[in-house]
Amino acid sequence: MLDELDAAGFFRAFGPRLVQLLDGALGGLHYEENSIRRASAFQFPTRQSLTTCSAEDLIAHKVFAARDKDWLDVDGILARQWGKLNLALIRAELKPLLELPERPESLARLEQKIKACNHPGTTLPPPPRAA
Repeated sequence: MLDELDAAGFFRAFGPRLVQLLDGALGGLHYEENSIRRASAFQFPTRQSLTTCSAEDLIAHKVFAARDKDWLDVDGILARQWGKLNLALIRAELKPLLELPERPESLARLEQKIKACNHPGTTLPPPPRAA
């Protein structure tokens, strides 16, 4: 099929989607640069350190991956870091990232989790059972 398309026909058929993917990929690079800039060293008692991403960036990574385990991790991070998180930053970084895989429902799912975590008496979800 591709052999039958001339360049103009190919662009008409696939160009808008390719532009959207490229735009999303370049936005992802901006996010990655910011995530690296926000990373900090965690000091162990042994004087060794490990560079880790911020809690906000960890949530963004987990929401982007959107596996069941990632959503459980998001619950735990929200519960443990509640009151210390920059929710506006998470939302701002995620919005363009979630346009790339066309998963805007992931942002809505995160908002539900934030809303649930904001209720007094919220507890952590039970840990997953070992297989």
